[in-house]
Amino acid sequence: MDTHTPPDERLSRTEAMHRLDVSHTTLSRYIADGTLPVIRATVGRRTWIMASDVERVRRARAGLDS
Repeated sequence: MDTHTPPDERLSRTEAMHRLDVSHTTLSRYIADGTLPVIRATVGRRTWIMASDVERVRRARAGLDS
């Protein structure tokens, strides 16, 4: 993770896709199967993903966590 990124930073879906280097379809699958939890806005359709969750998935995909 970027050392300048606070772990509680909220990311958009696009930012999460770029950090994980995955397609929209793959990101949607991670969200649907619970691999990547999201925060949904109470009004509107906006969703955020926590940077710490993105880092956890990134590390797991890279085999850095057991």
